[in-house]
Amino acid sequence: MAYFPSSQIITGLKTNGDLYQLSTTGEPYAGDYWETSMGQKFSGLNANDPTAVLLVPIVDAIFSGDYDNTLDIQPKTSRWTVSGKGYKIDRTENPAPPPIGSYPKVTEENYKKGQFFRYFLKANNSNKYIEINKLLFDQYKAQSPTTQYPLYQTIKITWQLSGPLKEVETMNSKNVKFREKKDNLPGFYNFFHGQFTQFYKFNPGENLFTSGDEYRVATTRQPYIGYYHIHPEKGAMVGKQHTTKKHDLLVPLVDTAKKIEANQVAKQEEDESFQVIQSTNTVRSRSDGNIPGTSYQGSGGSVGGGSGGGY
Repeated sequence: MAYFPSSQIITGLKTNGDLYQLSTTGEPYAGDYWETSMGQKFSGLNANDPTAVLLVPIVDAIFSGDYDNTLDIQPKTSRWTVSGKGYKIDRTENPAPPPIGSYPKVTEENYKKGQFFRYFLKANNSNKYIEINKLLFDQYKAQSPTTQYPLYQTIKITWQLSGPLKEVETMNSKNVKFREKKDNLPGFYNFFHGQFTQFYKFNPGENLFTSGDEYRVATTRQPYIGYYHIHPEKGAMVGKQHTTKKHDLLVPLVDTAKKIEANQVAKQEEDESFQVIQSTNTVRSRSDGNIPGTSYQGSGGSVGGGSGGGY
């Protein structure tokens, strides 16, 4: 495990098992995880965990099951191929290979721009889709004889990466829905399995999670369990990130504990101070000749209730 300074990681994150899987086994992961400034996510509490494993979005496995990462749709005749001019020629010995799926790699430059392009193929004889890289997309778009381009339709969409989370989700969802209807792509919307915030990266101080032992809700004074964010001026607040909608402030529980402790210390110091004053007054009274519990007033005075005149 490479060394990560504490200033370059975000800890205290949790997942319930429906977002990420272990890169080593492909099994869904539920529990604590932490994130680097580059967006990489690892299992465990922090970078000091020797068992930390790289986590990848479960959507990485989108090509398994109903969607294979290779769409091997063979033509009716094995002698089919296409020349550079677009007419059929015989090439039995070296048929064009089926397209192979590719998982997008989002760069820091993409994040700076706030969006990037995603590329897909749709089989002409079915409603199956596959995500591919730009190189293969360009080859199919150019009808390269090294591809099976007569069997597929090319699709290119813009994918939003930055902005308020809900807005990004809405934009990507509407964009996919629009393309499905416009280009007659049945099942294209469902291909994404609702993952319209895929590749979204929160800013530092966002998408944090607390299990109830760190903050209480300012309005209800109850311990808070869930996602929160750190506002630069207001501090911790409810929700994964700041929005224009009203949401509660969070008060650190440690502050409450410190206040209680401070009040206890102050009361103890007050009690001790009062006892010191009492003790000082008692000593002073005795030094003046007064005996507590009597009416002795020194020379010329009386003791008890007896009469005694002055000199």
